[in-house]
Amino acid sequence: MEIPERHLPLNDIVTVPVSLGGVLLLTNRTPHCSGDNVTDVIRWSVDIRYQSADLPTNYDSPSGWTNEELPNDAPIACYPPEADFLVKSRRRPGDVVRTPETFSRIRQRHVESPATVRWA
Repeated sequence: MEIPERHLPLNDIVTVPVSLGGVLLLTNRTPHCSGDNVTDVIRWSVDIRYQSADLPTNYDSPSGWTNEELPNDAPIACYPPEADFLVKSRRRPGDVVRTPETFSRIRQRHVESPATVRWA
């Protein structure tokens, strides 16, 4: 998902420096991006997103959990171009990814799909 540059107001840009080891929290409705790295050092970041384990995932459930109780138009839990996975779930403990091999298998089997309309 992307907002075309022509739709971004230039005067409303806020630069937020994040210190080493710092955290920046955003909602899923906050337009954001990372600017060019103009330093001579590598910049690392980790993007972690919380999604409800009650939403459908875009991989086959090892535990056999189904989405039957959800409305047909329920959005999937993760942004579709990436393979999503559970790291913690009381409701679906059999679907929690616990090994690098399972994570790798999910990523290798994932087929990219078009984005859903989650924020309409």
